[in-house]
Amino acid sequence: MRTTLPTLLLASIALAAACSGAGSIDEVSPADGTGAAGATSSTSGGAGAGPECEVPGNCPGEDSDCRQRTCDAGKCGVQYAPAGSECHDAGGQRCNDQGECVQCLANDDCAAPKALCNLPKGNCVECLVKSDCDAKPGTACSLGACACPVPGQAWCAPDGCLDVQVSTVHCGSCGHGCASACEDGQCAGWEAVSAQGAPAPRWGHVSLWTGQQMIVWGGALGPADDAPATDTGGMYDPATSQWTATSLADAPSPRVQATAVWTGHAMIVWGGRNGAELLGTGGIFEPAKNQWTKMPTKGAPSARFRHSATWCGKYDGNALMIVWGGTDGNDQFATGGQYAPEIDTWQAIVPAPAAREQHSAACFTERLYVYGGIGDVAGKVEDAYLPSPLAPELPSVMFYSPEMSWTADDIPTLDNQPSARAGHSAVWAKRKKAPKDALLVWGGRDDAGYLDTGAEYRCCGEPWVPMAGSPPEARAGHAALYLDASKVMVVWGGVGADGPLGTGGVYDSFVAGAWKGPTPATTLLPRHGHTAVETGSKMIVWGGRDKGQVFGDGGLFTP
Repeated sequence: MRTTLPTLLLASIALAAACSGAGSIDEVSPADGTGAAGATSSTSGGAGAGPECEVPGNCPGEDSDCRQRTCDAGKCGVQYAPAGSECHDAGGQRCNDQGECVQCLANDDCAAPKALCNLPKGNCVECLVKSDCDAKPGTACSLGACACPVPGQAWCAPDGCLDVQVSTVHCGSCGHGCASACEDGQCAGWEAVSAQGAPAPRWGHVSLWTGQQMIVWGGALGPADDAPATDTGGMYDPATSQWTATSLADAPSPRVQATAVWTGHAMIVWGGRNGAELLGTGGIFEPAKNQWTKMPTKGAPSARFRHSATWCGKYDGNALMIVWGGTDGNDQFATGGQYAPEIDTWQAIVPAPAAREQHSAACFTERLYVYGGIGDVAGKVEDAYLPSPLAPELPSVMFYSPEMSWTADDIPTLDNQPSARAGHSAVWAKRKKAPKDALLVWGGRDDAGYLDTGAEYRCCGEPWVPMAGSPPEARAGHAALYLDASKVMVVWGGVGADGPLGTGGVYDSFVAGAWKGPTPATTLLPRHGHTAVETGSKMIVWGGRDKGQVFGDGGLFTP
């Protein structure tokens, strides 16, 4: 049985011709905010207007949200949805009176930056006439966009039209800044950390990588050693270039030269100083909640700074932060403590063979490896750089295990061992195949000055292997870390014989065991007291100080 539909209106050929013949986009008038009312439909006309049909599916064409085939008395026709009806075909959202699904029928259907409706084509555009581009001086309306007159240029607020192929502020796209040259729309090694919403400039702060964000907290707000400290900070997401301030509620007291470790979901901050006041307190920060929790003080080590803190090992099944060494400004410590956040408890650790500060501490296979530093040597009034030839009984490499206490690693020979030093760096190169995992010790200073030497300690119990190639300029107080993605150690900044440095180097620890060369030139000014975190593929440097200023900028380096 055939279904008989009421007679439908014929589509207007003249109207369709007028719409399809619209001129350039500058020649159309802006939408007045109103769309066509009601529904427009059409059917086949007289005899022979369409093929014979029994049901609409016999008719040519396809159905859509805005257009439905009909079969009326054996003749094919078309019924249009009322203009303004919702549709989802071809990226549109509204039906027009021609049965087409278009982006817009009025300006209200559009959103910035394409906030105007081009009625003849039914699409949202940025501009219809030149005056629509007044908010972007220097541009003209072209094909619905406010375009710069010179090919290759883009309009980026607040700087106007510029070449994004070479601009260091807008490299490749608006807002993508470089801390180096911009070449062919790519930063030449260094991207800039956004300054918008960043914490106040500082040095001696703590920072770490959460897997998604860099957390910066604490530090001193002036360049002097006794500058006032802060309890503020920020979380930086390099994927969005956005900063979020850390909460002040229940935050630890202001401090500089504290330490911080990452547990997998929280940052633990401990120790440090504020001016001459030594601190033996800390706090736990959960970035997912932007929330601080106070730490217990019962059983904690004595107040100190220039100590080390490492997330390392377990005791009775509880993961630990191990605090060791440091100074009160006069004497060094051989003591420390291990804190288990799961049970919120401190436990003292057995004193080590030699007290020290400005040493390196790194964790591997649940052991804390300590090297170098400045400390006490029996029979000598002044402090000495370690390991000291005046105390041959002291081991060159010590490790601490929560289950085994302190142990000297059994190295068959001390050949190629780095000389006594402090302010150096030590990072683990974690390798899945030969050569073995290694502790990379480099730089620092001794009684004679700054050092540019180093060696690999290939765990465990094997001889030291010297670093080959041409190293960066001798320095101490630099940042150094290992990037797993490229299997290199990157060194940057610090202090050398002529003052703060703005250079660095890349060490290939996997293939050649040698320095590959310097880091690319950067617009970051020379500094020390800065921090660096590794994302796996990038090093993010932030903050620091020079002789007369404090920095609140940073960069992301990709080898």
